[in-house]
Amino acid sequence: MFFITPAYAQSAGGGLQDALGGIAPLLLMLPIFYFLLIRPQQQKAKQHQEMVTKIRRGDGVVLAGGIIGKVNRVRDDDPLIDVEIAKGTVIQVVRASVSEVRTKGEPVSAPTRPKSSNLPSRDAKTGAEGDGPIQEADCVDVSDAEKSPAIKKQGQGIIERLLGKK
Repeated sequence: MFFITPAYAQSAGGGLQDALGGIAPLLLMLPIFYFLLIRPQQQKAKQHQEMVTKIRRGDGVVLAGGIIGKVNRVRDDDPLIDVEIAKGTVIQVVRASVSEVRTKGEPVSAPTRPKSSNLPSRDAKTGAEGDGPIQEADCVDVSDAEKSPAIKKQGQGIIERLLGKK
């Protein structure tokens, strides 16, 4: 009989005070979550949407998969854009997959040298250095250049040696 402990009645609950004490920390966390998580995400999504709508022909872009290319064709009503990823290789991608616009496109008729270039450009009339359009004398296309016969002969000799021909 000594093993049974007496049961005491509990006092009545605090009512409204206990309910507010449990909900108050949750109510204080809502503004913190909004300003630290939700609002910055909404602003980032808005900036991305603006960037995607302002894409134009000639822009250098980075796609979500890490592919870097140049925009060839854009239509305002079409969600697809054409991106050239290599010379002669054009792919169609969804605008939303563009994660970054790296370089803004230049007008096709008047290409200009970037200001960060170490090579000076020259004014066509005065010959003075400046930041004007690129002159034809400044541009050299090496892909069409003819190799001298000595270079061709050396190259053929190496191939013949590798193949074992004399």
